[in-house]
Amino acid sequence: MAFSLSGVVTAWGDQPLDARIVIAADDGAIVETVGALLRRLGFESSEQRLADASVDRLAEGDVDVLVVEVQSNDSPGLRLCRRLKKDIRTHLVPVIAVERGDGRSRLPSIDGGADHWIAWPIAEDEMAARLLALLRTRSLVRLIAARQDSLRLRRDWVRYLVHDLRTPLSVTASNVNFVAEEVEARLLDRGEVVQALADTRAALRRMAGMIDDLLDNDRLENGTLRPRFEDVDLGELVQDTVRSVRSYASDVRPILVGQGQRVQLRADRTLVGRVLANLLSNALRYGPSGKPIHVDVGADAQFGRVEVANSGPPIHDSDRERIFQPFVRLDASEGEPGDAAMRHGAGLGLSFCRLAVETHGGRIGVINREGRVVFQVELPLAQRRA
Repeated sequence: MAFSLSGVVTAWGDQPLDARIVIAADDGAIVETVGALLRRLGFESSEQRLADASVDRLAEGDVDVLVVEVQSNDSPGLRLCRRLKKDIRTHLVPVIAVERGDGRSRLPSIDGGADHWIAWPIAEDEMAARLLALLRTRSLVRLIAARQDSLRLRRDWVRYLVHDLRTPLSVTASNVNFVAEEVEARLLDRGEVVQALADTRAALRRMAGMIDDLLDNDRLENGTLRPRFEDVDLGELVQDTVRSVRSYASDVRPILVGQGQRVQLRADRTLVGRVLANLLSNALRYGPSGKPIHVDVGADAQFGRVEVANSGPPIHDSDRERIFQPFVRLDASEGEPGDAAMRHGAGLGLSFCRLAVETHGGRIGVINREGRVVFQVELPLAQRRA
């Protein structure tokens, strides 16, 4: 049964056309024929001479399919194929072996790890069908790997969440027992009881915050939590949030709020307040003791801006995006730059911040500036939503 090239393309029309395909060949006819076929299918490709092709280079390029020229049992293309399949970085890369000869390399190619062997002259319909089938398989492999990573992250997150909930629960139980014993023995000391109740309230607020982050991350991602927009004075909201955090935080370090310009937003006051509370709590929890937290409010022509800065260890460039992903939490014991600053609860607080800010059409990021870690939030000014 003959294939139609247009039919193959139509049948695989949902296949993304940004696949990374490498043609490793010295034979100009193979390079030209395969390259022209790929262009007709809508794919870009790169060419490498066999002497220049290497496993390291292919691994760095994150190749989706390798089309390699083969000739004999010990040709450079076959040796490349064998090395590719033995390397953990590239052993899943699909390989199509193309021979412009008498067919002697067919069995050695398959035995060496090639997924398909194509004889010359190339039957374009067959080549297209095999190539697209391999790309579909490759995309499924990537999807499975991504889901396995997601499951691993979720397992780690459950472990971290249990650990983080255990601490405030222990504080709550200990303080309740203390107050009960004091009441029973009628040995109440007002100062100790007040402190125990304050610690209990802080622990309960922390648990409630983690549960809210857990629920609202999912609701923001699937669009079921929609902001309730109202006029919000950003400076007043910052002051209110600072007072709230001070009321339940056990850390007594000063939070210094700069006197900036008045900034008016059209925003969900509750969501933005929780973003600020998360950033302030993280700054108090993970910044060095004895150093104040700095909060500044400002604006440009389009966005209102608030910055929360602490004197904690700098965050490495490679971590500045990851820190806002759900379930990301690095331990300070790993010793990498930025790890201490990445150790934020169960890995949901900053993810919630990113989702809440982006739902408003804003931006959130983190930079290192003059010995401080600075979290920056930008939200559209009120007139942009008028």
